[in-house]
Amino acid sequence: MGTFLCKQDMETEFTAKRDRTFEERLEKANEYYSKFPAKVLMVIERSSGSSLPLPESKKLIVDRNDSVSQVKQNLAGHLGIQGTPFELITADGTRLESTELMKSVFGRHMDEDKYLYLRITEQLNVIEDEEQFLKEKAQAVEENKGFVPIVIRKDGENKDLWRCLVKREMSLPHIKRWLERQAKVLAPNCFMFLLAKQTILPFSELEVPSEAKFETLYENWRNDDGVLVLRLRSEADVQEPEKSDDRWLAEVAFARRPDSKHVAVVLKEYQRKKGGDAPQAFRLIVRRELPISKLIEELKNRLNLAADKTLFLFLRSKKLVLPVAKLGEILERNADSEGILSFDYSETSALGSF
Repeated sequence: MGTFLCKQDMETEFTAKRDRTFEERLEKANEYYSKFPAKVLMVIERSSGSSLPLPESKKLIVDRNDSVSQVKQNLAGHLGIQGTPFELITADGTRLESTELMKSVFGRHMDEDKYLYLRITEQLNVIEDEEQFLKEKAQAVEENKGFVPIVIRKDGENKDLWRCLVKREMSLPHIKRWLERQAKVLAPNCFMFLLAKQTILPFSELEVPSEAKFETLYENWRNDDGVLVLRLRSEADVQEPEKSDDRWLAEVAFARRPDSKHVAVVLKEYQRKKGGDAPQAFRLIVRRELPISKLIEELKNRLNLAADKTLFLFLRSKKLVLPVAKLGEILERNADSEGILSFDYSETSALGSF
């Protein structure tokens, strides 16, 4: 029979109704059905929270004996969105079940003008209002309605970019494709990962199997408040994670993965004048291919070093590191038992004197 949604899921009038008057639409429908009684005149429009590539309004003709699943399959091919799970929702907010036949759907949801009006949306509900999201989250968790609550944030920020209810059977690559369409927020090199219980789960099929469903992820990785958190960050050369020790350990564990492109680096000031402040230290996640010269530039910027000053990096063995070397080249022999590469740095004048 389909799943009935709350009033927030029911949207304003379909734009297709503005093109012609009710009498004109009804006359055309009657004329068509007199010739082709086994067909259904269907109008599909994109839901307001959807980013699917659909024109403002799409008019289609389908067979009454087709199932909803067949219609969705044909529609996916027509729109070029194969592999992207989506839902069809009637004008009164009912989600269509895949096994239903279109003649049954048409009989229950036909408009007075004898057209079937449907909206298309991804298998997730974007809820902008925080209070409404909390209500929907509570219902989804308590009543097991087939959705799990997630929030999407930029790494290092607590502001929610999106609050969503996602179908339990939806998988990680599906949500990744949805996120990639949000070009106004995500850069092409954006790195997407799950951060829950201080464990990082990256969004690649090497890290998380493509068949992994949100139902499993939610059960294993939801936070104490019952929400699964997705975090986004740019794939920059140098990242400074949040200051907590737990987060640092999670980053270190991630950097040690065999296919990781990064290394955990600790930079500590070599010495301070007697009676001065404690030596400064930085904990960074750095791309393995980065030359030491670039790491020195990054450190100079963080220290606000004057233009006439430069830095030297030493391994903890007191061996000077050449600026042309790359982090990956010195990682294997010099990382500690936890996989962390540690350096001391020393400030000196860029120009000598005689």
